[in-house]
Amino acid sequence: MPKQDLANGQPYELFGADSGDRLCWGKVINMEPYNSLTYSFAVKPFPNIESEVHWVLDEIEGGTRITMRHVGMESAGAESFGLTMAFDKGWDEHFAKMRDI
Repeated sequence: MPKQDLANGQPYELFGADSGDRLCWGKVINMEPYNSLTYSFAVKPFPNIESEVHWVLDEIEGGTRITMRHVGMESAGAESFGLTMAFDKGWDEHFAKMRDI
């Protein structure tokens, strides 16, 4: 898959390394390099539900603090609890991988 440079207003897509399937997509809402990133987020199992992911990086003694908020799942109605639990599990896995780097 081609590399995508993130910029405000630009769409993005993420694909599975093994399958090549489009897994999630959206649009960059706001990006301030080295400080913050906000983007819309849709994922393959729930393609019609769009939420937002907000990342903030803060320099702290000895490293960087990462704050991430994933908001907007309430638009899923009755499915919102299951969707939130699925995303929570997925984000936990991603943060664990980042810790291992």
